[in-house]
Amino acid sequence: MDEGIVVQKLEEIWQTRPMRNPREQLATWRQQEPDIEHRLSAPTPISQELLVTLCRRCGLEVYRQPRQRLSTVCVKAPAGFMRELWPLFQEMATVVEDTAQQAMSRVIERWSRHDDGAST
Repeated sequence: MDEGIVVQKLEEIWQTRPMRNPREQLATWRQQEPDIEHRLSAPTPISQELLVTLCRRCGLEVYRQPRQRLSTVCVKAPAGFMRELWPLFQEMATVVEDTAQQAMSRVIERWSRHDDGAST
């Protein structure tokens, strides 16, 4: 799949969800609720990178506690804001993970057909 198509899919998800202006929404939520620490985990390096990027795009500072696993990050935000952000992340992560899986399957398929002249 072309990278441009994947970026377009992510932008469509971004535009169709209620988080069109996440920094403004974050400011509004912060007037209604206090920030609390949220520990967020993503299962793969690709989804971890997406999670960090999404949080930063929303204006959240991402950090890790000492000795915390690389798959876990922390952010401080109102719970209501995170309830809106998490489904957005999950939907975007599905697109990114599916694309990565398809690409890897194509690479493995091409490699498996490669004849290097070695006998078995």
